[in-house]
Amino acid sequence: MWGGIVGGIIWVLFRPLLKPLLILGLILYVHNWLTSDPVEHYHQMELRNQEYDAVQDQKRKVLAQGLQIVFEKYGDREAIGTVFNGAIARVSDLQLKCSYERPDEDERWRLTTPVASTGFINPNESKRISFWLRDAASDAIPSSFLCDPVVRLDEGDLMRANIVKPKNSGDVLIAQTDVQINARVGDRTKIDRRKIIAEGLINNHSNKVLTAISLTCAGLVNELGQVRTVSGYTNVYVPPGEVKSFAFQVGLMQEETPKWGIKDLACRVLTVHDS
Repeated sequence: MWGGIVGGIIWVLFRPLLKPLLILGLILYVHNWLTSDPVEHYHQMELRNQEYDAVQDQKRKVLAQGLQIVFEKYGDREAIGTVFNGAIARVSDLQLKCSYERPDEDERWRLTTPVASTGFINPNESKRISFWLRDAASDAIPSSFLCDPVVRLDEGDLMRANIVKPKNSGDVLIAQTDVQINARVGDRTKIDRRKIIAEGLINNHSNKVLTAISLTCAGLVNELGQVRTVSGYTNVYVPPGEVKSFAFQVGLMQEETPKWGIKDLACRVLTVHDS
């Protein structure tokens, strides 16, 4: 009842404006259609496609080597291997995308493992990792597993390598700023919350004075691959061409259990602010 009354009042009040608004919308649509440049639009689409292909090519350079499948129907199920980062950017948030065979099944089954590591692997470095095959069928054939890494490529590294073009002024600042971060778990402030501390250096290659940085930090909180994140910022003052250190508490991260704690903690830059 009240909804109908309110609707009626709105209709009475705004009905005289409907026709002008429709005409204005039509004018804007026609203007955009007449002034749009199809050649420029096609060029932008080509650039986006080229960027996507270049990023995918970098991801294919991250390899899972020497993979061993440990598969017990009622016990351990894991894929253990060495992840080699052949990409030009740091990688994090490592998972495996796998396919496997089952008895009397024609099609291969597929799964993606939980996140096994949130920490960074630098270009041309390797890390030994165990991935949990949580969703694999109990009758999966261990020798049939084929797996490829699923990773996050650091966006700043991609922009600095000209794999991805900056899309706005914030991206330009990230591309022109080299931020080295060491993340660590600090003191416990509550029963299940720990301070997340970020320390590092900012090297300002831009022509602007940097005034603050925003970070996000991620870590594993249990063996099931659950990831938790915190974000925060700190004020800095870094003139062009200078290097400054920083250290601050990004936030509080909740533990799942004190025994497990927080593992593979890593932080990345969200935003670089200028004056």
